[in-house]
Amino acid sequence: MMRKIVLLISVLFIGVMIAIPAITQEDTETTLVRVAHFSPDTPAVDIYVNGEVAISNLEYPEVTDWVELAAGTVNIAVAPAGTSIDDAAIGPADFTLPANSRITISAVGSLEAGTLAPNVFLEDFSAVGADEAYVTVYHAIEGAPSVQVINVDDGTVLVDSLGFPGTFDGNDGAFSFVVPAGTYNLAVALDADPTAVLLDLSNTTLQGNNAYLVSAVGTPTEPAVSLTVTDLFLDSLARPSGTIGSILLSNPNFSTLVALATADGVSLDIAGSLLDADANLTVFAPTNAAFDNLLASLETDAATLLQYPDLIETILLYHVVDGAVDSETVATLNGESVPTLLDGESIEVQVSASGVKLDFFANVIVPDVMADNGVIHVIDEVLLPQTAISRWHEISR
Repeated sequence: MMRKIVLLISVLFIGVMIAIPAITQEDTETTLVRVAHFSPDTPAVDIYVNGEVAISNLEYPEVTDWVELAAGTVNIAVAPAGTSIDDAAIGPADFTLPANSRITISAVGSLEAGTLAPNVFLEDFSAVGADEAYVTVYHAIEGAPSVQVINVDDGTVLVDSLGFPGTFDGNDGAFSFVVPAGTYNLAVALDADPTAVLLDLSNTTLQGNNAYLVSAVGTPTEPAVSLTVTDLFLDSLARPSGTIGSILLSNPNFSTLVALATADGVSLDIAGSLLDADANLTVFAPTNAAFDNLLASLETDAATLLQYPDLIETILLYHVVDGAVDSETVATLNGESVPTLLDGESIEVQVSASGVKLDFFANVIVPDVMADNGVIHVIDEVLLPQTAISRWHEISR
């Protein structure tokens, strides 16, 4: 019989306290780690990293956010919440964390049956495009047979012979793939009998530039799905390093902004200023989608805009403020005007319970991306000073 799933969503989870030790400047290689509690009969736990509590009160079926750790050997233990490392149900045990990786450490099995154990699998989000979704399907139901994931619309088998960790020659229970963004009718079925659908995943929407961990959890008689979503755009800004320019250059979501700043004919060395470690600036950085909106509203394209470097300079300078202005300071500027590097032009700031707007139009969607030479605030629209609007009217006559 087909069972409708119970959907347990943990999107960048809330309520689990993380206190991972800070990375020191001497650490040159790091890795990203998250922890999943997928043992249905195990109560809330505390996670110890190198003998210290790093994650408190992690409950089934929660998944922590990604945290950055120094690569190499780390000692991890899992104990009932509120106890001590001496009461650990898992470990203490050493884990090797390879550099520049994404590692999920999950607790699977049964505490009562004595099968509670850690399981580790790796993911790689580096090649995911803006219109693609990265999907990892994870089999965390002890005692359940191997399964396959089927695209019901065309019968394509997306994942085949996925078993609980350790059932197939040391398999890790996880399988990852990349698909175009869209809505899919999926089903999890028995490997031995694809007509026996265990979990109905109809109308599953996968958004571009997102990574999904779709975990089958629970028991064979009460299966459920835990869905954890990583917004790769926000994730890419969570651990910035370098100058404003290097952060923008390394993030594909700002490729249009970078292309304009480095365009032929742009006489001001805007890109050089953003790369200057001795500078002290604030940049309100429009995303590629913001520039798409601008071009659509102007009924033009990027190639046409690139023909007018003076207009580009005007627009870009209007997005830069002298000095590092963090979100705490911005919150005090409601109704005020902030001078930009565009001579005589200022941005008007509006602060409300719903967030910060600039010029009554653009929303600050990611504040305080801290750089070595200032701060970036990501915005969802391109700001246009009156001089740029007037110039465009001249061009389009």
